Amino acid sequence: MKIALKVKLMTTDEQARILLETMESFNKACDWISERAFEAKVFNAYDLHYLLYKEGRDVFPSLPSQSMIRAIAKVSDSDKLDRKKRHFFRDRSAMEYDKRTLSFKDLSQASLATVRGRIKVPLVFGHYAPLDKNKMLGQADLTYSKGTFFLNLVIDLPDDPLAGKSSLPTSGQRETRQRTSPA
Repeated sequence: MKIALKVKLMTTDEQARILLETMESFNKACDWISERAFEAKVFNAYDLHYLLYKEGRDVFPSLPSQSMIRAIAKVSDSDKLDRKKRHFFRDRSAMEYDKRTLSFKDLSQASLATVRGRIKVPLVFGHYAPLDKNKMLGQADLTYSKGTFFLNLVIDLPDDPLAGKSSLPTSGQRETRQRTSPA
């Protein structure tokens, strides 16, 4: 079973400034890609990559190359919903990270690719069962809310084979198991 987990980043003032700069650059790249995609009427991620990647790297040289690829994918995904109008991205919209731009040394620290190189930021998971970093799937969204950064991770939890259900009950659901009496 896959669940989403919101993890707080404990940034220093300098790290927060770098992450904001990275988010703003990423979303400006999304706007730039969206404008050209709409003008060319090209919406497929593969075709957009072929059309815009090299020029985009020249226009946004500080943005990591994999972040440019994620920006192309984000624009392509938004265009799947509505191709009749150009899409705009706010400066602080969520930024997509993948296994090339985000890694975990252990569960106390994340390494994120930014416009200033990689930075290592401490994490706060909250009160959850012990997690295995290998259960974290490939993509996470970096979000910013009220002066705080968060990573929205997707975690792969094993299903409970005895109950036929996930090992963690969902909100409002109590775990029940059928008792069988010995025969």
